[in-house]
Amino acid sequence: MKHKKSALRLWPAIFRGCGKIRRRPIAKRNAFRLLIDDATLLKREQIGVHVRFKGGATKSFALPLPAGAPILRKTPAPVIQEIDRLLDQHTQAQVATILNDRGVRSATGQAFTPMMIFKLCGSYGFRTHFQRLRERGLLTMAEIGKRLGIVPCVVKKWRAKGLLVAHRYNDKGQCLYEPPPDDLPGKFKKKGPYLVAKAISIATADEVQYET
Repeated sequence: MKHKKSALRLWPAIFRGCGKIRRRPIAKRNAFRLLIDDATLLKREQIGVHVRFKGGATKSFALPLPAGAPILRKTPAPVIQEIDRLLDQHTQAQVATILNDRGVRSATGQAFTPMMIFKLCGSYGFRTHFQRLRERGLLTMAEIGKRLGIVPCVVKKWRAKGLLVAHRYNDKGQCLYEPPPDDLPGKFKKKGPYLVAKAISIATADEVQYET
């Protein structure tokens, strides 16, 4: 019994000592062979290890099952939450750039790419940036053109001049537009702003003169 207790007390020291053996797998294997007579592994809810030493002492303990590949590759929950938050204001490529600039990496240690963000959005059912902008009431180019009675090329010119406010919804530069203000010109849509003001003032003067 004394020998068994002594062997059990040596068990932690055995593993510590074997762990310090560097680049000598044969020496480590021989050390185990001198001390251990038999070892049995049972895989169930946990991994059961049963060891019998040379002197007859036995030792049993349990180890947790190793995590599977899906768990090891799963993106941490805080990162997923941050991606969901960033999609309110940014495209998928912009989200990937922001995370990389912050030093955030995927579960496998890789830098984020737009395709990785796209797949994560699909896996977690996140709404795209386009869907979020539509929910806020933004209009497509066709919708705003129909509302104002102008063609797409005029919509782009008005956006360039600041008459319309646009938000990119993807990484191709395509945009959605905020609803136009009520004071946008209606009759002279294709003219420059200074020409519009001039034309409106002339039309008003003519109407006043006619009434007189």
